[in-house]
Amino acid sequence: MAANFDQILSMFKINYLPNESGKPSSENFRIDDGASRWLWWWYRYFMENTDYEAYCVARREDDETMTLELEKRFPKIAELYDDWGDIHRGRPMQRNENQWKQWLYERRHLFFIDVPAVQPLALPAVEVTANAFALQIPTSLAKEEVVQLFTKFIDDHYASIQTSPLPKYQLYAPEGRIDQTTFQAVKKSFYVQTVSEHHEQYPTSNAGTGLEVMALELSKELGFSWELEPHQQEALENGTLSMLDLDSIKRQVGRYKSNFAAYVTNTIDGVFPKK
Repeated sequence: MAANFDQILSMFKINYLPNESGKPSSENFRIDDGASRWLWWWYRYFMENTDYEAYCVARREDDETMTLELEKRFPKIAELYDDWGDIHRGRPMQRNENQWKQWLYERRHLFFIDVPAVQPLALPAVEVTANAFALQIPTSLAKEEVVQLFTKFIDDHYASIQTSPLPKYQLYAPEGRIDQTTFQAVKKSFYVQTVSEHHEQYPTSNAGTGLEVMALELSKELGFSWELEPHQQEALENGTLSMLDLDSIKRQVGRYKSNFAAYVTNTIDGVFPKK
């Protein structure tokens, strides 16, 4: 199933719950959970980009030579740094912690469309929030009449007054569409790569690095359709499982690792999830 551009964009609209000050804050900041998940994976893949990591270190240490070299190789890297900051300072943020929410709030103008709260405006000094408009409605009419007038106004004039500035960073959606299975591919690619790196350091069986075997452990959680035949399971337990018995899994693992590399590479251009 694919989502069109309008559906994707609707996830990236933010609202604010009413508070005493009447002004936006990190406490009353609300975003769609799907948007948070997408942006967290974007951030997490960006952290894997070694060129950006080198740039963060260079800026942190005032290494002008390395800074200029990387800016020459990657035209958008300085702009990305201004927007995303040094994401390698400190430990990685987790999606369910307040630090991540605060990070999103501080950069909300980069990823989201602000949706002003519906509220009465004080007269005579009326201040209209950006991306909103003021409309005079007579209060002497019945509720049904007010609704009728308001609906007619929207039908007649909304196209001419609507302003929907797009956020600077948007999900990569060729032809305005993005396949929802891409989200699962993003997750699977990341975990397969993690497993690969682990088993390159700690081989556990005769099945090469043991990557494909370890990936089986993720099958239930991530939805992989990988299972060992009884004779393969026995060979694994005996330490004699051959990579030749795992060709199908190897091909899938290869694709996920290739996806991972492409996702990471393209983050340096401010694009995600592009393969």
